[in-house]
Amino acid sequence: MGTDKRGSPDSDHEAPRHPGFDIANADTWPEMLTVDELALILRSSTKAVREMIANGQIEAMRGAGRGFRISKRWVITHILRDSP
Repeated sequence: MGTDKRGSPDSDHEAPRHPGFDIANADTWPEMLTVDELALILRSSTKAVREMIANGQIEAMRGAGRGFRISKRWVITHILRDSP
């Protein structure tokens, strides 16, 4: 564990912060979301999102490199439709 740019301890238990990423407006999201972006949308940790991917609760594909990508359409259809 290190520190982030603000000098605060970084942690997989905090939702990532993406300036300019409007979680309230799905029309502005990229077609393929990163784990960090989905964690922000779900108000969850990146660790929890990765665990849900590993358990098959979230459908994801490997992106370039080691990261995962999750379809915006999948998130809207399978996660947000059940939200209040």
